[in-house]
Order: sequence, then structure tokens, then C-alpha cells
Amino acid sequence: MLRERLEKRVDGVIDLGIGKLTGYKVVFNKKSKDGSGKANIYQDDRFSVLGVIYELSQSQLETLDIRELGYARHQIEAESDNGIIKAETYVAIPSEIDDNLKPTEDYLMFLIKGAKEHNLPSEYIDSLSSF
Repeated sequence: MLRERLEKRVDGVIDLGIGKLTGYKVVFNKKSKDGSGKANIYQDDRFSVLGVIYELSQSQLETLDIRELGYARHQIEAESDNGIIKAETYVAIPSEIDDNLKPTEDYLMFLIKGAKEHNLPSEYIDSLSSF
């Protein structure tokens, strides 16, 4: 979610606002090189995931595809200020999932900083902090 972090990977991203993905929850089960868990989304009808919707070109997406090892791009429908939109997100591939992982404090702070940057609800930020 943190714009600064995304722009280190691809230049010139356009922020389209907050998005809500109903029927999913945030988990940290994507294997990282350092043995920690990176963010992933998991289908669960009891939850919703909040995030930031960025407009990216095909070239920018292809660059991210190379950088986001262990993830695959998936089409989703997210709620935005302009109604339901089709978007893409990265989801961990099954061989890269380990449900016994935890995020590092530094990694979690990137997510929390991004959530604060985009004024996500404090309850949601608190839920991220609980990990």
C-alpha cells in the first residue's frame, strides 16, 4: 500500500483511492527468503481486505511480475468510491505458502505506514498491528 515502496519498483504510479475486497482476509503465509511471512490474501467470507488501488500500465505490471516472485496476478472485483471495479492483485502461488509464518516487524510497518498514508480506518490499522 505504501506508495514510496511501490515507486521503488515502478515509476509514475497513479493513486485511484481505497479499495475493498469482500470475502477475503489478509494473511502472512507467503514464504520469504528470510524465513518470514509476506502478505497474501485468502478467501474467507467473514472478512474484507482494504487496500489501495493504483493505475499501472501493462509495462509496469510486467515489471512487477518479475519482482513479485512467488506470486501470480489474479483478476478481482473491488469496491471503490466509484463502485465495483475490475482490478488485479497478487496472490501467493500454492507452493510458496506456509501457514506457520509471521511477518517481520519492519515488513508489517510498511503495510501500516501505507494504511495510514491512505487514511484507512483506525480499526483496520489496529488489525494489521495485531500480527
